Amino acid sequence: ARRIIFLIAETGLRLSEACNLSRSTIRLDGDIPHIQVRPDGREMKTADSQRDIPLVGAALEAMKLQPDGFPRYRDKADSLSALVNQA
Repeated sequence: ARRIIFLIAETGLRLSEACNLSRSTIRLDGDIPHIQVRPDGREMKTADSQRDIPLVGAALEAMKLQPDGFPRYRDKADSLSALVNQA
């Protein structure tokens, strides 16, 4: 959960977008490490929601530790939101 918070703090991702990243949307091996926000079987909130976001700082370090995304929270953004709001 902490790594997702680092990711959204540095990238501006929506919580649900961060929770649903996968190995296919996390690109750590290119010249510019980045994540791809794509529909991937889901409805996008707006047409401009599909985008590529470069990874820097704490967000990059978090994604290096989570190259497969966050399977524990995939499709469970509401559960993560409840957990984070308890603190």
